[in-house]
Amino acid sequence: MADERRSPWIRIPLLILKLLWNAFVVSIPLLSFWIASSLATYLNGPFWLPIVAGVAAFPLLPLLWEGISAYRFNKKVTRAQEDDREAPERILKFSDRFILRTLVVNIAFLAAIFSWFPQDTFTALSTRGDWMLEQQEGEWVEPTRQTLFQMASALEILYSATRDNPFEKYADDDDDTPDPTPTPDPDDDSGETDGETDGSDDDSTPHWPPPDQLHPAIQSIPESAETDIESLANYIESEEDDPHRQMKAIYDWVADNIRYDAKALAAG
Repeated sequence: MADERRSPWIRIPLLILKLLWNAFVVSIPLLSFWIASSLATYLNGPFWLPIVAGVAAFPLLPLLWEGISAYRFNKKVTRAQEDDREAPERILKFSDRFILRTLVVNIAFLAAIFSWFPQDTFTALSTRGDWMLEQQEGEWVEPTRQTLFQMASALEILYSATRDNPFEKYADDDDDTPDPTPTPDPDDDSGETDGETDGSDDDSTPHWPPPDQLHPAIQSIPESAETDIESLANYIESEEDDPHRQMKAIYDWVADNIRYDAKALAAG
């Protein structure tokens, strides 16, 4: 009856606050399970462990806490009746007590994870936070993945804000180091130069920036030169004399041939 007598200007804000509160209550256990399961997947641990922990955090431990509290409260009521005193009354309803106990348990659970695995937790969320989408297909998969990673980034901001950056002392906002000066490529037929030269053809001078294309030796490398590291090194050395160009050839071969084996990583 009291709710009916309230004006819409009061009922609507209260309804909005109630909806926000319910969303927050539901999100905390889900957040706990997401973090624990992502961490277990990242560390290649047993997946049953976060499931057991999640069920314990909601609803087993809150219910156990409520049961113990109800037992102790009933004992107080019994003693009050025996002493002819007024029996105490519970301030909150069961649903309210259960919600608050669930929040306390899950927040403590999250605090324990962040304390024991401070860095691995955020790395796990950033790399394995989408573990439940691996075998899924559909238009909803990619937006869901992006949402999960955005949430991981938001949590990582909290991590960075509460910890000092060990490399910050090396940062220099007043760095006056100039950008590298482009130098002419001897193989460039444009004839452009960038300044005075002494007329010598010094191949030991590194040329910046390097060409975007793969080194010619890497473009035409035979399979026999890729059997092992020594064969590859001998081939590059035989095809290129300039040490800086040799470095470019090594880089190009690695960039053109090496891939992360994501499937093997996901399979453990």
